[in-house]
Amino acid sequence: MSIRRAKGVFRILNIDCSTCAKAISKTLYKIDGVIEVSLNYITDKVYVEYDPEKTSIDRIKNAIRKIGFKLIDNGGQ
Repeated sequence: MSIRRAKGVFRILNIDCSTCAKAISKTLYKIDGVIEVSLNYITDKVYVEYDPEKTSIDRIKNAIRKIGFKLIDNGGQ
């Protein structure tokens, strides 16, 4: 059985340091279905690969907001 994969790109304000990046990564990896997370400090973007049968864009966005970061909503595109 293969895992379905989807990708989301999220712009997050104020990813200023490695501590912020680690907090976001750690939070997202705790979500069942998140496969890969990478961050780009320069563009303030987080790239997430996930299994859409286990999680959703909304769940990922809510987890980011819950730890205090503000998203520039692009729908995960």
